Amino acid sequence: MFGKLTGILMLAACLVNFGNAKAKTSETESSETKDYSYCGQGSQRTRSRVRRVIGGQDATAHAWPWTVLIMNYTTVFCGASIISPTFLITAAHCVGRNRTNISLYAGKHRVDERDLHEQKLVVKKFYRHHKYRAGNDFHPGDYDMALIQLKNPIKFTEYVRPICLAGVDMFEPGHECVLSGWGYTNTTVRRTSNILQEIRLPLVSEKVCNSNKSYGGIIPQRYLCAGVPEGGKDGCFYDSGGPLMCAHSDTDPWYLVGMMIWGSGCAQKNKYGVYANVAKQMAMIKDKVKDLPRPYSPTGYPSPVQTSKKDSGDQNKEKIFIAIIAALCVIILILLTTLCIVHFYTRGYICCTATEKRSYRHNRAPRVLHEQNGKLNGEVSV
Repeated sequence: MFGKLTGILMLAACLVNFGNAKAKTSETESSETKDYSYCGQGSQRTRSRVRRVIGGQDATAHAWPWTVLIMNYTTVFCGASIISPTFLITAAHCVGRNRTNISLYAGKHRVDERDLHEQKLVVKKFYRHHKYRAGNDFHPGDYDMALIQLKNPIKFTEYVRPICLAGVDMFEPGHECVLSGWGYTNTTVRRTSNILQEIRLPLVSEKVCNSNKSYGGIIPQRYLCAGVPEGGKDGCFYDSGGPLMCAHSDTDPWYLVGMMIWGSGCAQKNKYGVYANVAKQMAMIKDKVKDLPRPYSPTGYPSPVQTSKKDSGDQNKEKIFIAIIAALCVIILILLTTLCIVHFYTRGYICCTATEKRSYRHNRAPRVLHEQNGKLNGEVSV
């Protein structure tokens, strides 16, 4: 009886452990699917209908969860983008060396309303590019890029997330990208927007942007251009530092290609918007930012190329553990079945009841005797 109970308990424990292992794996997968720390992870709101800050439209609330509002006291001043839990990126002319009168808000949509999902961010330190040269009405300057280090890490949620950083030549001229910001929506009424605006703009080649018809060679290699030759679509004043972001499809990660920095007027014919090229600033970014997130993939997990060796090892260990538990369950089940069969034809101590054992012992002797005499009658009394 003790052996029977032990076997049953072993099998039950085995099945429970196997179930727990599967549940743990499912729970891990579920939590990873909801992990908003992967960069470039948009939402249904991100895939909103984007048409044309001048020539644009109101963005759907929280469509661009990495866009940060920079306010100077109580007025819109610039934009920025979340690139890690502790760093934002913006234009250098948006932040002085020790600017203390600015406020930063992530998860913001309307300027005049406190958003349920917004987070007020506290600055620890500004890093302007050491080669930064300020622009003016006639020249965009150079190296107009800055990093904002935060005092406390951002809490990533469905409404506040980081954006990925684009590499060199990741998006070709002509690729349509999106600019977002709270700047002027027209040049007649000089007023910033109360609601985050969005506009779709194609990237423009350096050759076209620096042509005599456009800027005549004054745009540095560290910058890029976006817009349409006929004008009417552009960023404008107080959109500076805001993200120009691109994706290869609605389900792919969003990448920060540039930050709005300059333009000759706003939405003028052949005068494209000028942006600091993120790919050309990677040396400074990687030098300062040590917690850049991994890109999101459509399945909700980082792509195999992006997965670290440590994460791969952990996943493999889990799979091996589950396989071992499953194998042990099968082995224990086979052993119990074998023991039942063996003991049934010997003493029946494990798999038979007490009554069956007495009956079995009572009828075993005559059967053996007949077998020895070569007269097996095949009858068993119950």
